[in-house]
Amino acid sequence: MATSRTCTKKQLLKIAQGKARITHEVAANLAKEILRLRYKEEVERNDMIEALRAEAGKLSVVELAEKHGMTEIAIWNIGHEHGISFAALKKRWSPDDDTYLIAAKVGGVSNRMLAEYFGVTINAIKNRCAMLRKKNLLPEYLPSDDQ
Repeated sequence: MATSRTCTKKQLLKIAQGKARITHEVAANLAKEILRLRYKEEVERNDMIEALRAEAGKLSVVELAEKHGMTEIAIWNIGHEHGISFAALKKRWSPDDDTYLIAAKVGGVSNRMLAEYFGVTINAIKNRCAMLRKKNLLPEYLPSDDQ
């Protein structure tokens, strides 16, 4: 086949289809290119992990996922694998937040809408409502709990 140092896309396609043979020189160059690309990917991943470490206390998981073009689950998994904690970003509830939450729940506002308003998960709303119920600040059952 080709005696050049690299292959074109057409030549690679012919090799993959078994219609052409590959020289040792071309095989060696392809192996070097694969190693170079793997190294580049590893460097990029390490850079991204270091960026996550630096940004973990400043941006939410949602913002990190958007910034790095990843899913929230992927961000959480990378954090878990590399010991990056996102706990510092948990919502701290103020007395005003509690007052608004109680009024909204009594008024029939859904957990989903409250989660969007406060910028937290639906489970965070449910957990806060449970805590408020334990303190007898919120009735035991509200129709908006089902939403």
